[in-house]
Amino acid sequence: MLVDPTGPVGDLPAPAGAPHDPLPLPTVVTLLATGWHAGRPSPRLDEILLPTGGEWRLLDQPPIPDADLVAMGPLGAGTDAPPRVTAPIDPGEVLRAAVPSTGLATEAGFRFHDRDGAVLTVLDGPELAAFGEFRSASSPAAAFERHRATGAGALDDAAFLALAGHLHAVGLLVPHTDTGGGAARLAAWEWDKAKVLDQRIDAGVAARRAERTRPPRPAVIPVSSAMRVVQIGTGILSPNLALGLILAYAKVHDGGALTERYDIEPLWVFRRRKVRRILEEHGPSVFLFSNYVWSYAPNLELSALVKEMSPESICIHGGPNTPKYEDDVARFFAAYPHVDVAVRGEGELTTAAVLSALDGRLEGRAGDFGDLAGVEGITYRHGGGVVRTPDRPRLADLDVLPSPYLTGLFDDFAGIAEMAIIETNRGCPYGCTFCDWGSATLARIRHFDTQRVLDEIEWVARNQMHIIALGDANFGMFKRDVEITRHLAAMKERYGFPQGFHASYAKNTAKHLAEIVGILVDAGIMTEGNLALQTNDEEVLSIVSRKNIPADKYVAVGARFRQANLPITTDLILGLPGATLDSFAADLQFCIDHEVQARISRLELLVNSPMNEPAYRARYQIESPVDTVVRSAVERPLVVASSTYSTEDLALMARWRDLFTFAENGGMLKHAVLWAHQATGQPEMATYRQLEATVRSRPQRFPLLAWACSHLIDVGAPPVSWRSFYDEVGRFLTEELGAPAGSELDTVLAVQHALAPQRGRRFPETVALPHDYAAWYRQILAARREAGVGWPALVPPLGHHGPASFTVDDPHGVSETLDGRMVNADASNGLWELESPVSRAQLAPYRHVFDAQNQPALTAAGGTP
Repeated sequence: MLVDPTGPVGDLPAPAGAPHDPLPLPTVVTLLATGWHAGRPSPRLDEILLPTGGEWRLLDQPPIPDADLVAMGPLGAGTDAPPRVTAPIDPGEVLRAAVPSTGLATEAGFRFHDRDGAVLTVLDGPELAAFGEFRSASSPAAAFERHRATGAGALDDAAFLALAGHLHAVGLLVPHTDTGGGAARLAAWEWDKAKVLDQRIDAGVAARRAERTRPPRPAVIPVSSAMRVVQIGTGILSPNLALGLILAYAKVHDGGALTERYDIEPLWVFRRRKVRRILEEHGPSVFLFSNYVWSYAPNLELSALVKEMSPESICIHGGPNTPKYEDDVARFFAAYPHVDVAVRGEGELTTAAVLSALDGRLEGRAGDFGDLAGVEGITYRHGGGVVRTPDRPRLADLDVLPSPYLTGLFDDFAGIAEMAIIETNRGCPYGCTFCDWGSATLARIRHFDTQRVLDEIEWVARNQMHIIALGDANFGMFKRDVEITRHLAAMKERYGFPQGFHASYAKNTAKHLAEIVGILVDAGIMTEGNLALQTNDEEVLSIVSRKNIPADKYVAVGARFRQANLPITTDLILGLPGATLDSFAADLQFCIDHEVQARISRLELLVNSPMNEPAYRARYQIESPVDTVVRSAVERPLVVASSTYSTEDLALMARWRDLFTFAENGGMLKHAVLWAHQATGQPEMATYRQLEATVRSRPQRFPLLAWACSHLIDVGAPPVSWRSFYDEVGRFLTEELGAPAGSELDTVLAVQHALAPQRGRRFPETVALPHDYAAWYRQILAARREAGVGWPALVPPLGHHGPASFTVDDPHGVSETLDGRMVNADASNGLWELESPVSRAQLAPYRHVFDAQNQPALTAAGGTP
């Protein structure tokens, strides 16, 4: 038995004919390495580790609960292990388990297969536990010492070293320098650069201190949590534009008067020791926090730290995630006593006015800020309560705000920051209720001077920042946006940077989009045309006050992109009020019909969005278990139910999203289900709905598909092997859908198998097909442009085409950069798609460009810092 019978669920009977459900490697390693092979009771699988980028991460829910492990009964039917091959290895060489890897539990042991289903090796319990010692990079010698400490059942040193040589020979252990998806390298690279930034900032502070000819004054400190983000390897280094603009304006406000009252310090990285040093040198100071969804909780934690160390220092919070609704503001101040002032709306002029009113006098206030009464756009503490002043009008002339790029405030980031955010305009004429674009919705669009924007782009390119991200809500709405794009391309040609470009494009016009994306693609700048639908359902659009580009224009734009071989994606939101199971399925079918990859995100209740307004929430019965104001760093106020869908409905929609993600975005079922559409007359989403319902109600019938629906996007590897998986896909299509078996089905399954990435493949790879699938697929694309959903009647069956070869390639190294996780629901275009005659237009995913251009050494043998 896989689970010890003395365990808490070990007395459950094993059903006859229980499926041999494939287990992710870490699940079994967790069982075996914690004592099963030594005869000790198995652990409860409340937490399972999955590999990613050479490390292991916690999954929210166990992939396979204990009861399901028991239900597997005795280990599955065995297949004799092949003769073991081995290769000599250096006991000191740093190796790690190749991820992703899955295998099958059998009565002979844990069996690993190659992509074609051939057995690579079979490991018994102690051997699998030994393999588990390489879940983090390690030398065989060090791994053996850990393994030996597990006690009874451990391999001896000779057997352990022989096993390591065997696993290395069959590709299950790889050199540590071969870091898969680059997640570990990216984290290490960012960490190293963040340390350089920290050193530069310290050097600048020391230089200013040495040049100072007067006593220190209270400091104004822009607090950035960038270092904290990099420390855990989940972010990239970027200057904080919001705080940079606030500091740049503060320096020139009222002719520079504030610089006479404060030392305005460009301290972009936050550490406890820095706060202590600032307080020792400057006394009580002003700390500025710009709250976004991702920085809200860390900023509040840092703000509390400031107050703990210096109660007389002042903490000012602003940004889109600082509450503006009256009840929310009251709860915000009650929950966070370390917040002194909250700024609403644009922060540059308001913060300067606050600093001016404080006049550098920070000591002895004890929460009394009555002298801020004349400052518009804030809430502050006074007399044991809070006071809210009238809103401040929006800034009419954006060019009164100096550029932090062009005035030197971001010079410390030169050559080391990964991304730069630039604004070309502010404001959004639309009023989508789920959105809060800096509380600038339903606002007139105001522009920054064109030359300023061009100069900022050149600064970023000259300083070798890889990505430019625009803070605009509707880039591409104006003709000048084409000029800005041409300048981006020119800077790429001159400096080699930027290499990536991200923008939120115009909502209901695509007038300039094709030209903009074409310029970027021709320049080799990674981007995509994104027309953010959020939904295509008219009733839902009305409820959320959104007006999309008309569907016929969307279709025309999509066709134009495909004809020009330009990448195009869309955004969908899962769980909008008004949505139903059928409307969400229709949104996904729309994307399928028009060959558009969809990034699908859960609806999050933004604290200042119109959707969070109490009357709106009540009208549409919007439920979220997480408080938008008082929440932890890991909690997100996701909407879980509304007047048109239940929590159970949402869970089902989320399962469809996951299936759509690997099947369509990732392409793992796309062609088989497309063929089934014509062969059976059933549209793709109807097939996916049937598939999900079948594997949920009868997982034993199609165990590999059931496993894939639950785990593929998290594990990023086939259950057992791709060959086994697609054999089962074929069985589902014929037995459940009534699709005909034969050479057509053989063709589409061969195409799917060829398109599935896996480590160790050699490219280009050519397969012989019974029928010319690429020619048939091109006919479908042409028919869709002509007849839309009526294409099956116009296209002759696949069997009308004769034999052909089909070649796939992997120019961006997707197969060798898999990191234990497939594309997630928010993933960018083409993360898993190999190059082939049927591949969608795509650019190299950014992580592959990173891997090709940067070869940083990890800071220590063993992984990320």
